[in-house]
Amino acid sequence: MRLAARRVGAFLENRLIPTGLTPAQFSLMAHMAASQDDSLGALAKRTGLDPSTLTRNLQVLARQGLVEIAIQDDSRRKLAWLTEVGVRRLAFALPVWREAHAEISALIDVGLARSLAESTAILEIGA
Repeated sequence: MRLAARRVGAFLENRLIPTGLTPAQFSLMAHMAASQDDSLGALAKRTGLDPSTLTRNLQVLARQGLVEIAIQDDSRRKLAWLTEVGVRRLAFALPVWREAHAEISALIDVGLARSLAESTAILEIGA
């Protein structure tokens, strides 16, 4: 399974090269764009990332000008959102991502991938 995951990851990474995003960055930005709650706690929960990993990933995107990170007035909540540049980059990457997934779907049985995801859900930490 690890070999299959690496192969799929490498395939997606290769397809996303023209966008300047990694699959992990694309996924994180897509989660940010799809949610009304821009707190880091909510984002960590949606993405399944621990807060320190999420913060490191967001800092990389912030250095590239794709996201902004701010501390709310009470200093206990951190917020993050896509910048205008980030929104444009995500919009540019979305058709590339969809095309890559269409290529994968043509090569690998979608039912097999879905079955694997469903049958391994029990392995999720906290499940």
